[in-house]
Amino acid sequence: MSTCTRCGSVQLVARRVHRYGSLAIFLGYLLLVPAVLVGVLGTMGVVAPRTGAPRVPVTRQELEAAGVPARIADGALAGQRVLDTELDALAAEQRRLVLEAQLRVGNGGARVALERFASGVGFPVVLASAAACGIVGWRLMSKRHLAQCSNCGAFGAAS
Repeated sequence: MSTCTRCGSVQLVARRVHRYGSLAIFLGYLLLVPAVLVGVLGTMGVVAPRTGAPRVPVTRQELEAAGVPARIADGALAGQRVLDTELDALAAEQRRLVLEAQLRVGNGGARVALERFASGVGFPVVLASAAACGIVGWRLMSKRHLAQCSNCGAFGAAS
């Protein structure tokens, strides 16, 4: 059993303390959190299910066949906001088609951008950089095992 180097007491308690100061711990979080986010968001785009019958977006012909005015159909398919007063003037089925077209246009751009980011040549480089930053951040936040004297409070190497 080891003794305290300061007072000679044998009453040592095992503790886990951070290796570095609070600034280093803060920097560790700053490095680790974005690294985890890049990994999660990137792999979501890579492993996202692409099976099943894809829903065909609402086309201009469907909107026109349902009797939606051309100006509203053009705005919905161009990603522009359709005014509530214009939507209120439409029938329930027409309104549903216009809102579905707006939703498809809005979500399509985000999905394409995520797939482009995740499948591009630069993604492995970004993922490797994020992994390196994550390892450094994890190291900055890590704790070590020490023995603390219950008499004087001095720290020594854990045995």
